[in-house]
Amino acid sequence: MNSQDSLTQWYSGVKTAQLRHQLATNFYRNINKVTGLTVIIMSCIVGTTIFAFHSNVTHQVPLFVGFISLAAMILVTVQTFFNYAGIAEQHQSTALEYANLRREFEELVSSQAKQEVIHRFVTSARGRWNSLDQQTPFTWDRINLKAAKILAHRAPTATLEFNHQIDPKKPHLSSVNSPSNVFHGV
Repeated sequence: MNSQDSLTQWYSGVKTAQLRHQLATNFYRNINKVTGLTVIIMSCIVGTTIFAFHSNVTHQVPLFVGFISLAAMILVTVQTFFNYAGIAEQHQSTALEYANLRREFEELVSSQAKQEVIHRFVTSARGRWNSLDQQTPFTWDRINLKAAKILAHRAPTATLEFNHQIDPKKPHLSSVNSPSNVFHGV
């Protein structure tokens, strides 16, 4: 495998990691929103029920109010314990780090850098990528599969390519999606 193939594979790996963590960010933000909205709705039901039935109370009303109140408390506890918002921020931070690394790959290839510059970059990128992989939060298999499907559909237009007609020793970027249309806001 030559250095161009290695750079192409690395670029693909970094791009996949970025997408995985962006999808995980969205997943955990959505869980946090749904849990929070559910707690708000339950709390409103409890408060409204208490005021509506404060003088004309049947035995079912306190039971209903108690059940809804307990369910809301459990959801708040789960949301606090699992810290969905914090996990989403960790994934967002990781996705941004991978995005920075991906853009550096794109810049390197588009600059038609010399072999020694590519070697220095690869050495630096390997260390940063290894460090990132060690500190990244866990992503579920479902998210990893979704990222793979998305990238498989984009493969023809979202790959790092080298133009061998100019000079096979000087890579350049011929077709890479921009961050704005690949990752919403990253």
